[in-house]
Amino acid sequence: MYIEEIIIEGFKSYATRTHIGPFDLHFNAITGFNGSGKSNILDAICFVMGITSLSHLRASSLQELIYKQGQSGVHKASVTIIFNNTNKQQTPPGYENCEKITVTRQILTGGRSKYLVNGHVSQPTAVQNLFQSVQLNVNNPHFLIMQGRITKVINMKPQEVVAMIEEAAGTRMYEMKREAALKTISKKDKKLEEIDELFQNQITPTLEKLRKERANYMQWVTNQEELEKLRKWSVLAEFHSHKHSLERLVENIKDKENKHKKCLQEIEEKNQRMYSIEQQLNKANESSNPRTFKEIRDAEEKMDQLSKQLVKTTTFYENYKDSYNREKNEHERNVKSLNGSRERRKQLVEYLDNLQQILEQKRKELDRSTQRLEKVFQFGDAQGLDTKKQLLQDEISDAENDRKQLEYKIKRVKGQLENLEKGKTSFMDACSKETDSLKELEQQKAKLVNELNELKVSIHDLDFDKEGNERLLKERDEHKAAIQQMTEKLDALKGRLNMMDFQYDKKSSGLDDTNVHGMIAQLFQVPHLEKYATSVETAAGPKLYQVVVDTEQTAKRLLERGHLPRKVTIIPLNRIHSKVITQDKLQKIENICPDARLALSLIEFEAYYEPAMKFVFGNIIICPDTETANQISFHPDIKVRTVTLQGDIYDPAGTLTGGSTSNAIDKTSILESLMEMTQLRKQIASHERHVEKLDSVIRENQDKESLYRELVRKQNIMQHEIQLLESRLETFETTKVSQKLLQTDNQIQQLLHEHDHLQELLKVCQEKIKKLEEQLRSSDQDEVESPIERLKSEQQQLKKETEDISIALQTTQLELTHLKDECERLENVISSSNHTMSQMEIEMSNLQDKQCSIQQSIDELNAHLNKLRQQAKDQNKEVVALETEKNELFSKLETLQVEMEKETRELDALRQHQESIQKRMKELEKKFPRIEEECYSYRDQLRDISQYNVQDQLSSLEKEQSRLDRVVNRKVSSMFEQAEQEYQDLLRKKRIVENDRRQIQAVIKELDEKKILAVEKTWNKVNQDLASIFSSLLPGSSAYLKPLEEKSILEGLEIQVALNNSWKKNLSELSGGQRSLVALSLILALLRYKPAPLYILDEVDAALDLSHTQNIGTMLRKHFGHSQFIVVSLKEGMFQNANILFRTKLVDGTSTVERTIGDKENMS
Repeated sequence: MYIEEIIIEGFKSYATRTHIGPFDLHFNAITGFNGSGKSNILDAICFVMGITSLSHLRASSLQELIYKQGQSGVHKASVTIIFNNTNKQQTPPGYENCEKITVTRQILTGGRSKYLVNGHVSQPTAVQNLFQSVQLNVNNPHFLIMQGRITKVINMKPQEVVAMIEEAAGTRMYEMKREAALKTISKKDKKLEEIDELFQNQITPTLEKLRKERANYMQWVTNQEELEKLRKWSVLAEFHSHKHSLERLVENIKDKENKHKKCLQEIEEKNQRMYSIEQQLNKANESSNPRTFKEIRDAEEKMDQLSKQLVKTTTFYENYKDSYNREKNEHERNVKSLNGSRERRKQLVEYLDNLQQILEQKRKELDRSTQRLEKVFQFGDAQGLDTKKQLLQDEISDAENDRKQLEYKIKRVKGQLENLEKGKTSFMDACSKETDSLKELEQQKAKLVNELNELKVSIHDLDFDKEGNERLLKERDEHKAAIQQMTEKLDALKGRLNMMDFQYDKKSSGLDDTNVHGMIAQLFQVPHLEKYATSVETAAGPKLYQVVVDTEQTAKRLLERGHLPRKVTIIPLNRIHSKVITQDKLQKIENICPDARLALSLIEFEAYYEPAMKFVFGNIIICPDTETANQISFHPDIKVRTVTLQGDIYDPAGTLTGGSTSNAIDKTSILESLMEMTQLRKQIASHERHVEKLDSVIRENQDKESLYRELVRKQNIMQHEIQLLESRLETFETTKVSQKLLQTDNQIQQLLHEHDHLQELLKVCQEKIKKLEEQLRSSDQDEVESPIERLKSEQQQLKKETEDISIALQTTQLELTHLKDECERLENVISSSNHTMSQMEIEMSNLQDKQCSIQQSIDELNAHLNKLRQQAKDQNKEVVALETEKNELFSKLETLQVEMEKETRELDALRQHQESIQKRMKELEKKFPRIEEECYSYRDQLRDISQYNVQDQLSSLEKEQSRLDRVVNRKVSSMFEQAEQEYQDLLRKKRIVENDRRQIQAVIKELDEKKILAVEKTWNKVNQDLASIFSSLLPGSSAYLKPLEEKSILEGLEIQVALNNSWKKNLSELSGGQRSLVALSLILALLRYKPAPLYILDEVDAALDLSHTQNIGTMLRKHFGHSQFIVVSLKEGMFQNANILFRTKLVDGTSTVERTIGDKENMS
């Protein structure tokens, strides 16, 4: 392959289209005056071959390669080289059938470049590979000897000479492979570091953690078994203990019953004796003095009646007194609560008014922020400087409006303060100037009345429908409330379907919904959901949660930059391959059961997602019952996976999976929940559209509403001032004027506080305006703050503040309503309590009087009875003796009765204890039917076991188990196995990486050995050619390449030269021409080792005399006839040997080329 013709247009000094050629197959020369464009032809050849370093083309940018840098009307530089490709031994791969190869490179103003090969656009790497395949690597050339390279060769260091030998030997390929291998080793080392880091930071800590958790789990399992054992022994010990306790109780009950019988017999005997004594006493009394006895008996009966009445009255009085004290205390608490509620209610009313004003202001700010954000998205480039400044102007305008409103409010407050100060002054002078003040007040009132009438006319002319606007606001609030409810319901569904909540970082990954389509479960619908929901969900299985993306590049970016919260499986639509059941099998399945359906046919989806749906549902059959599923799955000609409508899975491999709906009676399937979520999203979107429409209408009425409110506010202020004037006119006295003066002072203090607050808000507003104006004046786009994030942040903050205020408002309203109801209830309770207390005081007074009267009667009767008893006692000593015995018997009877009652209580307690033990034993026998047999079997062990010790051990173990329940991970076994598997997999990967690293090192060693052999071979051949060429150029001389002392060839080579058999120690001993001949001989020797189809020499004879130049030309013609030479020279001794000679000239600032045929060709 050699150059046949070059076409240059607009390149460097060649302004017009210039054809250079045809070139000779062997020897071509280019000559001309300095600056006429000789070297530009060589630059054009390098330019087409794709040279990357512009310094070799004597330019700093591509723009400089265009004629006069595009300033003279030429805006494009184009170079085309036509290669003759008839020699098939030198043809590039892939171009064997092309007789000619045309390569064109063009650059346009601005530095844009393109390549064309045979008229087709090609990539730069493809063009470079084309030339490198025929040993024409322009970026590391040995075929190109430009100006000054001869001098560089002379001054080369030994290592640089070795590099030339390596380039000629072609070991650069080894170097590239070696570098690639070293990079691979570096990657392997990095991979090993990552694996070690993974072991250190993740795998090992995770395994240690899981080992601890597994130890806790094993301890929990052991404790659970021990608990079961202890519970069993506890039950047995309890039953055994109850059994023995019951036996002891039966014996104790018998003893108590015997004691109780003895006590009853003794009481009966004592009662009989008491009766006998009373009979004797009666006879003695009747015989001695019947009248006295009758009087005593009547007095005792009357005493008993009065005592009973006194006890009854006293009890009633004490009860009423206690009730009265409780009612009084409750009354005092209610009065205190009522006063507190009234005070709290008053505070809440003021707080509620303040909250409503703040909420209204925040809503206005939120609407304004929303409008600005909508404007941001209306602009095409939201980050552009013009857009930012436009938005800043809008914000400045809004801030100016806020400032004006604040200034107006401050002015209004100042006006009110001035009015109050004037009113205060007038109040202070009222006492001395009542008459004059009265006239002034009447004049002011008349003026205000006229202004008020004018204001009412303005309000009527405004024609603002306040009720209609309130209805719109109410309707909007209803829609927002519905959105809130549906959003909460949607969040609840999302909480249940947390596996369906797939989130990723859109900003970091640079992806959106057009690339990432979501999970499989979100991309299809089931028309007959109630019938097929369970079966379709079971058929999909874990694939239901796999994520669908468009390409594998998206999947890679999603994994690397998406910051996924958990592991997911990704399905790229362009790479997924699915296996769908064949039509023959479907026909056989239909013959077996017409109701059996392919799962893919039961769902609806967009055609774009068909590969993913076939992958999930393409090889599963939905069957109506288990029998059909069994028949289809295990049919020898079908053998496909089937799922029943109940969710049972039949696999032809032999596995059966069932019970998918046994615990799901009251549960909703995932697909049904997804359908509900879809409906909720649609409803939310509908409500949001209504809210947007209402907001637009409300915004349209906003200006009119603001004006209406301002006029109404002024009207209220005027009405208030008129009322003040009227009240002053009605009560124009010194005392009332003083009271009004105090009220005026309070109002002034409130207004001063409001004035300070407004001044602070005005200061903040002014600072905001100043900051926005500074950004507006800035011309640097980076200094102007981005509006979107700031507006979004502002909107989110305002939404949060509005929601907080709304919640506080609702809470305050609820509390206010509750306080109102509470006050009404307390007032009713206090009123009722007052009435009840007055009734109770009257009743207590009556009972106290009655109690005093009865006590007086008892005292009188007791004195009379003592007198009668003393008389009877004196009359009969026998009666005294009987009375004494009677009293003793009575005392003994009381003692016996106390003992009997005690025994009775103990006996009842024992019987109740017996019943409880029997009941507990029956419960244990009912719960554990074989407990009696087990107690008998373990009777020896139970004798040594204490129930309380077992209970203590059980309680202690239950506490330990409760603690473990909070920390134990019941899935730790599978998690540990999985982590252990990951650990082993990572170890296996590490071994593979280490093995790969060793293999790569072996390959590097092998490459180094091959490189040494190739370099030695090249060195020997180049040495022979160097000596031959140098001796032909300079007879009687010799040269060769010698390794450095005690070093290998690869460490450095130096050139040794001999003139007339005298070896020179240093090249500095040679003349300039001799050094040039040595360098040229070395270059030509390298060229002969691996000849290229083309060689370019640029003034290599500059330092040589005519005879040496003639020798070079002759040698090139003689020894390099297999390659094409293009030589640039100013010496006739060189170019007279050329077959074709091109002469360059500079005409009107443009290079031209003239072709002549050399003498040698004419001779031939």
